[in-house]
Amino acid sequence: MLEIVGDDGSVGAGIVLGSPIAWGLMGKGMVRRERLEFEQAEELFERALESAVEEDDPETASWVRSNQASLIIRRDPEAALALARRNLELTDKLGDVFSRSLALTNLAWTHLITEEWESALEAIEEAERLYREAMDNGGEMEGWRGQLRARALIHVGKEDEALEVAEEAARITRERGMLWSYPVAMLTLARARSAAGVDGIAEAFDESERVAHETGATTLLEDIRVERDQLETGARSAY
Repeated sequence: MLEIVGDDGSVGAGIVLGSPIAWGLMGKGMVRRERLEFEQAEELFERALESAVEEDDPETASWVRSNQASLIIRRDPEAALALARRNLELTDKLGDVFSRSLALTNLAWTHLITEEWESALEAIEEAERLYREAMDNGGEMEGWRGQLRARALIHVGKEDEALEVAEEAARITRERGMLWSYPVAMLTLARARSAAGVDGIAEAFDESERVAHETGATTLLEDIRVERDQLETGARSAY
C-alpha cells in the first residue's frame, strides 16, 4: 500500500482511512514492535503521527498514540499511562465511538501494567459499554476487551467472573479466527484458570504459545514465558 501511495497522501485518502500513509506507517511499526525492533517501531510511529496530523486524520492519530503508549509501556509504564490519558482526552473531542472505545481500552491496559486494578476495570467496562450502546455488537475488538476485563477482574478478587469472561474471550477470538488476539486471550485464560483454581492451565499456555509462534508475536512469547515461570515458582513455593 505504501509503495502504491508513494509520497502522494491524496491517493486512497478519505475512503476507508483518512491517511493511508499514516495508517501504513503505523502498521509497519506494529510489526517492528512484535519483532522486538523497538527503535525502528518508535521511528515509524513518530512518522505516522506526523503524517496523520499533517493530513488532518485525527482518528489515525489517536490509534498511533495508543500504539506509542504500548511501545513505551515496558520501559516506562508511568509515561505510557500519561500518554494514554492524554490520548483519551484528545480522542474524546472526535465524537468517534470506535476510536474513543479503543483509547479507553488502551488506557485500561496501561492501568493493568501500573497495577491500578480498579481503574483498569472501570476503563475497560466503559469501553465495552460505549461500543455496544453505539453499535449493538462487540465488534472486532470484543475479544481483546474481554481478556483485559478478565485480567482486571482477577486482580479485584472476582475470580469466578474473570474465568467466565476469559472463556468467552477465548471462544470469540478462536471462532472468528482472530489470530492477533486469540493467543492473548488464551494467555489470559491460563491466568484466569490459575486464579480460579481449575484445570486446563497448561493447555491454555500451550495453545497461546503455539499460535504466538505461528504468527511471530515475539513480545507475547516473552510474556508467556514470564507467566509460566511465575506460576511454576509459585507452585514450588507452596510445597
